[in-house]
Amino acid sequence: MRDLILRDPFELFSGFNMRPADLMRTDVHETPDATVYQIEIPGYKKEEINVSIDGDHLIVSAKTSSKKDEKTEHKVVYSERNSSCSRVFNLPPRTKAEDVSAKYEDGILNVTVKKAELPDKEANKIAIE
Repeated sequence: MRDLILRDPFELFSGFNMRPADLMRTDVHETPDATVYQIEIPGYKKEEINVSIDGDHLIVSAKTSSKKDEKTEHKVVYSERNSSCSRVFNLPPRTKAEDVSAKYEDGILNVTVKKAELPDKEANKIAIE
């Protein structure tokens, strides 16, 4: 009985509504010269996806909408669908837009962020007189 009381009343409808975390699942891995974000964004066209940098943040967003007007002799059906999602990732300081590239294929957005080159430690060495 206690299990029935504590159960989520909307559990039956869980298959109809995706949680925000499920919309843009992301794998992040590093290579010697870059960090690669593999972001799942199924169901969107390349033109509906936006990748931008704001300060030290990488912002990935997607938005789509469709309208359909279907008229028959006995009825009129109008349907409208809107969908959007976004994620923000922290970037290393001083990341430039030129260091970021993105490619969308088969519902996966690959964003590659080149690592900033660190100055040689010997470049800061001061000679002693």
